[in-house]
Amino acid sequence: MTSLSLLRASKRLHRLKPRSLPTNTHRQLHSRRTTLLWTEEELVKLIRAVKDHGCEWKYIQDNVFHGTRSSRQLSRKYDLWEKRLESNPILFWYSAASPAEDEALKELVQQQGVKTRLPWTIIAEKFSKNFPERLPETLADRWRRLSANKRGKYSEKEDQLIREFCKEHGGSWARLSAILNRPQRSLRAHYADLQLKEERESWSLDEHYKICAILREHGPIMDKIEEAFPHRSKPYLKLLVKKLLNKKCKYEYNRGSWFPAEVKALKEACRKYTGTKGLWRKVSAAVESRGDAQCMRYVIARGWNNFVNT
Repeated sequence: MTSLSLLRASKRLHRLKPRSLPTNTHRQLHSRRTTLLWTEEELVKLIRAVKDHGCEWKYIQDNVFHGTRSSRQLSRKYDLWEKRLESNPILFWYSAASPAEDEALKELVQQQGVKTRLPWTIIAEKFSKNFPERLPETLADRWRRLSANKRGKYSEKEDQLIREFCKEHGGSWARLSAILNRPQRSLRAHYADLQLKEERESWSLDEHYKICAILREHGPIMDKIEEAFPHRSKPYLKLLVKKLLNKKCKYEYNRGSWFPAEVKALKEACRKYTGTKGLWRKVSAAVESRGDAQCMRYVIARGWNNFVNT
């Protein structure tokens, strides 16, 4: 073959598409197994299965865990548990803790009262009188898991208790977590949301005009805004400035909840300019702090007749 024919043959080879893999092998290559954290129930089940059947991982996978855990995961978890158990046999709570032990631990923690740091050595001494011996670290870890069980939406009673507690004691989240049976991180974030909600509700229309005037004159300079509003928190002011400086809407327009003065002005403008051309522009000019699209959406959501005639 000449050099020209070799060059043409190499170009043809480059043009050929690679052979596509079968669908099953493609899924096996690109599939990712979703790894879930091990629970105490699963670990107790694994320990009992190894005691009964030995290290037959395939049998335990099919008959005990029913395919939820692979044989490799089972063997690795059991090896890791054995290593930790050899280092300290009393440290871990993996011997199938009974509900009676959990209730006893809750009672002992409640007896200590509200404290920033619980005396786990004293609790461990009292606990070992009626139950198997546990180290203070074990009881502390168990209490963290028990106290973090309650999740989801906060009730009104919890919100009120959080406000009263933070006024008296400040941000001692460990004490509050022991009272409400909530995680400390969740309580801290929820209290910040409560503060923002209170400030948003107490924000007046005069304050809105004031911050808009500052933004017109000086721009988004937080030092001057904080000087003008000393009784407002910095996170709320930053959030408000970020909303007002949105490019999609003029910052002269208020984009939060409607004030009573705005609703009153909107009703009067709707009654005055009904049936005229450019209705929503005239209404927006009368309200001053809202755009024409905002006024239209507010009235349509409540119904024209119900809103204007009431």
